[in-house]
Amino acid sequence: MTLTSNGLIVVHENKNLDQLGLLGDKLNKVQEEAERKLEKAAPEQSIRSGLGFAMKIGVELISALIVGTGIGLLLDHWLGTTPWFMLLFFVLGSVAGIMNVYRSVNGFGNTIGFHPITDSKDNGYKKPLK
Repeated sequence: MTLTSNGLIVVHENKNLDQLGLLGDKLNKVQEEAERKLEKAAPEQSIRSGLGFAMKIGVELISALIVGTGIGLLLDHWLGTTPWFMLLFFVLGSVAGIMNVYRSVNGFGNTIGFHPITDSKDNGYKKPLK
């Protein structure tokens, strides 16, 4: 490194290029090693991710039913209209749960509306991101 008259530090590029080359080689080796380990663990992870996805769908459906029925029961108790709001909100909870499952299965994620998440290149082809 050299200090110039206007206070700037100039770095000698040859040393840094050699060091960057060595660092790049080390990073490539580590990345290849990590990819090999990932390939070995892939079947076990796919089973786990499938089970996790199934649990997510089940929880979304059941929680929507419970919340809908709970709101209906509270409104029935408050207004004295015993089975009607519970039945109405049970149906609404069922619809909400089924819509959540539909969105999860089709890869819509948390997007607004029912449009799949797309990649940054908008070339007319919409594919869901994983």
